[in-house]
Amino acid sequence: MAVFVGYVTSDVIVKEELLDLVELKDTFCGVDIKEALETVLVKANEPINKLVSVATDGAPAMVGKHVGLIGLLKSDPKYPEFIPVHCSIHREHLVAKHFNFSIVLKSVSEILDLADKPNDLSFYCAVRWLSSSDALYKFVELLETIKHFLIEKKKTFKILDDMNFLQDLLFLTDIMQHLQRLNLSLQGKEKIISDLAQTIFSFQKKLFFFRKIFKDLTLDLTLKTFNQFPQMKR
Repeated sequence: MAVFVGYVTSDVIVKEELLDLVELKDTFCGVDIKEALETVLVKANEPINKLVSVATDGAPAMVGKHVGLIGLLKSDPKYPEFIPVHCSIHREHLVAKHFNFSIVLKSVSEILDLADKPNDLSFYCAVRWLSSSDALYKFVELLETIKHFLIEKKKTFKILDDMNFLQDLLFLTDIMQHLQRLNLSLQGKEKIISDLAQTIFSFQKKLFFFRKIFKDLTLDLTLKTFNQFPQMKR
């Protein structure tokens, strides 16, 4: 478990540091996490009375109201009132997992799993979901090469000639590129929550704009419609 601390210096400069990496050996419940966290805080001589916020992912062991880390900290009198924050990048991950494009990802993954795959293709990893963005992008860029490769290997994937599938593939590739850029913009040192929130709000407005684009497709089918979707535009 990685424990970071963010603080403001006397010069009103936001800083953050990695306090420690803690191994949770046996179980991973809220009590274990709280004990590990307190060990790190005591070791680093951190002033607990100045705690104002705790950021975690959305796992029950972290955010549970009663036996999760947040619940246990709030019920412990030695901790002051603080604001719990659900990691914005983890929330983006949860949203992206609800994309209903399982056929596209399954088909691409099956082709990438071929033993003699082209060396410059990236693998899609379900755990590190952003890797699907890189895999999809490279897959689309090499689509014609992949088709020739499959013919040489006498492998048949008729779905690669299905127009509906190709449209979904190109759309998912473009939207995952947008999500990847959002994810990267949320990363980095010394970023405050107000900046992260503004970045997310801006992306939400962009999504409304995207929805309007596809809603108006029946009225305007010119290439300029797809300026934000380069793979579909081509």
